[in-house]
Parts: sequence; C-alpha cells; structure tokens
Amino acid sequence: MQQIDLKAIGARIKTFREDFIGDQAAMAKEAGVNAKTISLVENGHRTPSQKILSYLSAKYKLNQDWVTTGKGERQSDEKMDDKYVHNLHAKVVSLEMELAEVKNMMQQILQKLS
Repeated sequence: MQQIDLKAIGARIKTFREDFIGDQAAMAKEAGVNAKTISLVENGHRTPSQKILSYLSAKYKLNQDWVTTGKGERQSDEKMDDKYVHNLHAKVVSLEMELAEVKNMMQQILQKLS
C-alpha cells in the first residue's frame, strides 16, 4: 500500500476551496457536512470522504486523482464516469486512506483494551 500524505491532500483541498468556493462554512454547507469536518480534512487530520470528493467532482469538476496524488490537472474537462481509469485510481486511493484511518482507530482501541 502506498504512503498517503493527508497534509498534502488537505492543502490541495484548501487551495481548491479558497479559489472556487470561499470559506469552510460555505463548502461545508454545499457538501452537506459540518465546518469542523472540512477543517479536519484541510489540516490533514481526517481523510476526505467520498461524499465530499464526489460532490466537488460533480459541481466543480475537481480531479479526484489530483486531490489524492497531486498528479494531473486540478480540474477535469472530462465527463465524470466511474469507468475512467483516473477516477477509479482516485477512488482506490480514497479507500486506502479510509482503511488506514480505520486501522489507526482499531490500534487505538486495542491499546486501550490491553
């Protein structure tokens, strides 16, 4: 599994938000999450959910591969389709981030139990 840099992902999301949406509260309202969630993501403390990434991709043509890896253009002119390889790669990376987060939570729980 590749190393995931949550701080870099958060920084890319923050830059995108500042350029296209405005403040964290506006993005949170648009994406249907709370502002604290956006703050945690932007500061590298939480992985961006697929809900947030999908919303930004659909509305602003955000390239999910750019968010998760830093590769490619920030926005995509291509129609968003799950069959495109770059979308699938971005989803795989997103799932890897979520699994890493679950693993960390499980390790914390096991430490508390021991």
